Amino acid sequence: MEALHNRYADQDLIILAVNTRETPSQVSEFMEENEYTFHALLDESGRVTQSYGVPAFPTIYIVDRSGEIVVRLIGGLDWDSPGVHTTIDRLLDM
Repeated sequence: MEALHNRYADQDLIILAVNTRETPSQVSEFMEENEYTFHALLDESGRVTQSYGVPAFPTIYIVDRSGEIVVRLIGGLDWDSPGVHTTIDRLLDM
């Protein structure tokens, strides 16, 4: 996700990791140790996880400019792959 964040740093792409079942210090430490510069949200109440209907971790959502979910994947993803770049490029051009 960091590579994708860096690739589109000058465009309108926002990367947001949502963490649950962790403490604020665990999330901060993880982000710092891995030198991640994208944003991370701590969903302490589980409200975000519940409202999006997250069935398992990780679950990946790509949301378009109008707030509509256009991609939902359960499991990991190579964020720096050509297929992901094509999808992101298409959404940014809309």
